[in-house]
Amino acid sequence: MRVTKQREIILEQLKTHKDHPSADIIYDEVRGVLSNISLGTVYRNLEWLVAKNLAQKINIGCSKARFDADISMHAHFRCIKCDAVEDVDAVFGFDLIKDKDWMQERLLKGASLEFYGICGSCLAKEGADETC
Repeated sequence: MRVTKQREIILEQLKTHKDHPSADIIYDEVRGVLSNISLGTVYRNLEWLVAKNLAQKINIGCSKARFDADISMHAHFRCIKCDAVEDVDAVFGFDLIKDKDWMQERLLKGASLEFYGICGSCLAKEGADETC
């Protein structure tokens, strides 16, 4: 399958985000350009972009799936109060695995590292009471 105009617009919209939007958010924004697009089409195209390694899907905690145009290996943080997802600047890679023989017996395609807690904005507003 090829990169269609819809996929191109969806990817370009995703690239404008650093906050890892859900498909619902991308849908609301893309409708300004493609007024007749459906939410299902946005979901399918986001999944296609993930399958083609043009975007990544982030499934963490109790939040909806989020999407990221940054396909490099990096960690994420999710706030358990406001559900914000942000990138974490951390040294991260396959060097975390000590058993190199274990790695030789498998074909690793990727990894994810996710942190969760309370973001600075929520701490400043409300304190550290958990919601999720």
